[in-house]
Amino acid sequence: MILGKTRWYQSGLFGSLLLATLSFAPVSQARECSFDELKLRSQTEVNDFQTLFDDDEPCTILDGKLVIEQQPGAGDDFDDPIVSLEGLRDVTMVRRQLAIVGNPRLVSLSGLERLSRVEGTLAITHNQGLTSLNALESLNFVGFLRIGTNRQLATLDGLSGIQLEPDTPSRLAIARNPSLESIASLAGLQGELSQLRIYDNPNLNSLAGLQGLTRIGELRLEDNGPSADLEPLSELNAVDWLTLGGMPALTNLDQMAGIGGPLFELRLRDNPNLLNINQLAALENGRINRLTLIRNDRLIHIDGLKGKLASDMAFSIQIQQNAALRQVDGLKGAGMEYVKDGVTVTDNPSLRNLDGLSDLSRIEGFIQPGVILSGDLTISGNAALNDCAALGKVLGFPARPHNEDTDNVPRFLTIASNGEGAQNPDDCLDAYAERVDENK
Repeated sequence: MILGKTRWYQSGLFGSLLLATLSFAPVSQARECSFDELKLRSQTEVNDFQTLFDDDEPCTILDGKLVIEQQPGAGDDFDDPIVSLEGLRDVTMVRRQLAIVGNPRLVSLSGLERLSRVEGTLAITHNQGLTSLNALESLNFVGFLRIGTNRQLATLDGLSGIQLEPDTPSRLAIARNPSLESIASLAGLQGELSQLRIYDNPNLNSLAGLQGLTRIGELRLEDNGPSADLEPLSELNAVDWLTLGGMPALTNLDQMAGIGGPLFELRLRDNPNLLNINQLAALENGRINRLTLIRNDRLIHIDGLKGKLASDMAFSIQIQQNAALRQVDGLKGAGMEYVKDGVTVTDNPSLRNLDGLSDLSRIEGFIQPGVILSGDLTISGNAALNDCAALGKVLGFPARPHNEDTDNVPRFLTIASNGEGAQNPDDCLDAYAERVDENK
């Protein structure tokens, strides 16, 4: 532990006096205590927290990393478990980080009733007995809020005062809380959120509470309750990175229809009832750099992506195990000639052709001196795929038969175990040559 300097403030809450009334309320003194990292491992250490700083007045503002974690490895017979945070009752602000982690006997956060602002990270994770966040009702801003692996936490009640501040990035992650049923208390979030990740909360069947959000930098929704859908996000007008996975209730992307501007990454996986993605028409053309489509069993086509992939060069395309997918024409339209990392199209049993890749002429690859780190083309396990003529340019046409020294795939090339007309690179080159002859 490194203790540092102490600062005093004569202030209201954060350094200003409210003079709107004719009478003056008594001003309070705020004391800021600085340290590098401080870990409290027992109830006694929590209770004695303020005694670590040499002054009669308690610290109200903390500038450091404070970790409250019961002694790692302590069993049920530990004689001083952390059951209360009353030792922090005077704290009103944390500048860097407050982590409340791994306290199995902690049922509530009582003691944090005065905490109103965390400029850095507030992490509440792995507290298996925690049932309530009500002590955080005074909290109005958090830079990065993480709530995860709290086995008995059913709601986020207590967080209704949290708001977003213009031009101040904020992030939120809610993950692996098996009893969580409601996030409705997040309704105070209005406007732009830098990052929102909500995943692995199996009893969370509604995303109500997110309806005030209009822009999200990174949005990740995966493996929550089976009834969770996108209805509360209908006011969104911009997302930069979008991941939707494990959402049985998702049949379309209607609630994404208002999203404009660029979308740089789209990842859809394990959405068994997703029928189409036509609702992405408002997206800015030529901007999707990474596309991942995995195990969307009822998705027949991806026409909603026409013109949306990055013009000139994308980073990666991964299309795997989509049982009903018949074609990938939606990859056309933006003039995508290069893919940096690689292209993988595997185990799509209904896929009939790859015409959506007809603009592709080269896999670029990530290359360091003497080492090729990526740059693969993999087309395999697509039982109905009998036409791979679209790959002619990337395979080095007009050179025939296929020669790995003249193709445009820097690392691994696999074309195998598809339908009769797409068993190997030469099948693709021959089919491409036929198309060229037909167009003369």
